[in-house]
Amino acid sequence: PTAPLETHVWYKVSLDMVISIACGGLLPLGGLYRQRMCINAVVKTANRKPQNQRMSGLVRATLAATPSKLQRKLSPSSLWLSHPCRLRARPLTVRHFKPARQAVRVGASSEEETEKYLQSIGVKKDKMPSAMKRLRRCPTEKIRATVEFLRETVGVSEVSLGKIVGTFPALLALPMDNLGARVEFLITTIGVSKADLGKIVEMFPQLLSYTPQNMEEHMKFLIMRVGVGEAELRKMMKTHPQLLGYSVENMEAHVKFLLERARVSEAELGKMVKRHPPVLGFALENMEEHVKFLIETVGVKEAELGKVLKTLPNLLGSYSLENLEGKLKHLCSMGVAGDQLGQMVVKFPSVLVYSVESGVLAAKFRFFKTVEPEGGLKQLIADPRLLASDLETKIKPRYWFFMLKRRQGNPQKTLKIGTMIKITDAKFAEKHAHVSTKEWADFLRICALRLKVMEGNAARVSPPFPSETDGQYVSPPPTISVV
Repeated sequence: PTAPLETHVWYKVSLDMVISIACGGLLPLGGLYRQRMCINAVVKTANRKPQNQRMSGLVRATLAATPSKLQRKLSPSSLWLSHPCRLRARPLTVRHFKPARQAVRVGASSEEETEKYLQSIGVKKDKMPSAMKRLRRCPTEKIRATVEFLRETVGVSEVSLGKIVGTFPALLALPMDNLGARVEFLITTIGVSKADLGKIVEMFPQLLSYTPQNMEEHMKFLIMRVGVGEAELRKMMKTHPQLLGYSVENMEAHVKFLLERARVSEAELGKMVKRHPPVLGFALENMEEHVKFLIETVGVKEAELGKVLKTLPNLLGSYSLENLEGKLKHLCSMGVAGDQLGQMVVKFPSVLVYSVESGVLAAKFRFFKTVEPEGGLKQLIADPRLLASDLETKIKPRYWFFMLKRRQGNPQKTLKIGTMIKITDAKFAEKHAHVSTKEWADFLRICALRLKVMEGNAARVSPPFPSETDGQYVSPPPTISVV
């Protein structure tokens, strides 16, 4: 329907077209109303043959129920336009018409059917208005077909269907051919497995709105400019598919910032993005504020900034400055001097992300200062990576083991607690505890059982020593009080 209206055989569709124009919906017409349309051609065609008299009457009834500029331009006897030349020079638009009551009832019925179907697939009530606003012109059959495609081909779970439609209702209006081409690109070109495809779309349904050309452009940028390998890109898609939604221009600006301002080397850039893909989507202003905070407040030198950020890139945007300032105050309250903070963060950046409320960091500091009053704090400042070890399953059991051996009359050489923690269980059992791996595993099992009984006494330093019935591990030494 691209030719002028007069050249078409309109007696078959004239009723639908006039009703659509009168209703203001214009859906069946597509782009017809943008052509040189003239309503009198439709009406003359409707009155041309006797078998069209009934249709002509319906056209008159429809237009009679439509008070508008159009009705005032019609002759009641013939329904011819009084000024066809003037209307031909200016295409008709929706503003010329008002909806008729009959058409509103028909539209309402269709919308009710769509709304019921959306409710049946789990769209929540608070998301329904926005979904209906976007899908009111989409036929229900098309919506059903797209939902079936998401179920069978993409692999979206029933539980997630409602969430996807509520988040991105425009997905159901996309042409089926386009959806198929995009799914094929994700599987064949990027290498996403069919098992992971559904989960990826559940996390980021907007992904299916991007063309294969657009996704290919993003893929080339990440591989050639950022330095992410194809296998790494597939892994990143599982955790952060939004990466293909960032604009290439925006990602280029982030890459320049990381290389020039954050002092990240090109060799480490790909590893950094792989570790935390959202770093390419943080606000640049926010990233600049966090860089200044690390340099001016924490005391990290600019030359060492890249070392911190490549290890923990989420420091650039995942934490507010107020949150980070609170963690610094918490470290200072446990005995770390202000001029020592910078070096601690360079050696172990994760020290800035421990939760203050959980008390885990404070418990580790207390334990180290208790078992080694003179050197425990110095060890933590010199090697803050010791804080990464779990207090209950690694730090305490190894310390308790040496205490037990000494109590049994087996003197051990002096071994700093920091040295105990750095090595693996197998190496600790062989070279330092001088026991078999099985014996060490038995000891850890007994400690875990006793700790479960003692649950709630997290500040305890003395071990939950086994009783005499447990074999070689006998009477505990005196309890060490907590400072």
